[in-house]
Amino acid sequence: MAVSPSSPRSATTSPAESAHTPAPSQPPRQNFSYRGIRLTLPATWAADGGAAKDQICLRQASVHPDACRGIELHVQVSSSRPSGGSITDHHLSPLDLDLDEGWAVGQPGCRAPGASSLDADTPPIASRLTRRDLTTLADGRRALHREWRVTCASGRSFTVEAWYLPQSKVLAYARAVPLAERDVYARIIGSMDLRDYRR
Repeated sequence: MAVSPSSPRSATTSPAESAHTPAPSQPPRQNFSYRGIRLTLPATWAADGGAAKDQICLRQASVHPDACRGIELHVQVSSSRPSGGSITDHHLSPLDLDLDEGWAVGQPGCRAPGASSLDADTPPIASRLTRRDLTTLADGRRALHREWRVTCASGRSFTVEAWYLPQSKVLAYARAVPLAERDVYARIIGSMDLRDYRR
């Protein structure tokens, strides 16, 4: 899917500041649209997937696309939860969002930085819902936002985040948010605009 870059924005300063301190520049960004959902991505990110699918992966272009190590954007997410359903198989229910295990019911594997082979083959041993609030998007909509801390068999841990719009049935899901990238993820989600989205 083509992603067209946009011009980087330059920060502005007052005359007094500009005489002594150079204005910091914003990282280059690009505009992106999927099924009418508009976002602003860092210039170093790419998108995998197509309009024929109900999900797309937004990730660092340097990351191997075999698994979505970035933000999964899902549309047409069911509001019902069949037996064994979870966020990751398109059966998200608002009830899942308030469960300690709601991040991924029955999903194996550990995505913690430096995870061992034991972690890769063993389901996480614990998870805890650590944040429950709302995120305001660029179009004024407010998404349900949840954050979980997941602990692996080795004791390593990682953070999972989800943003859900129940009426639009749109879900953004990050299976493992790198600590250094948390602000980047938050800016991407905050840039979402669903005014042109049609289910």
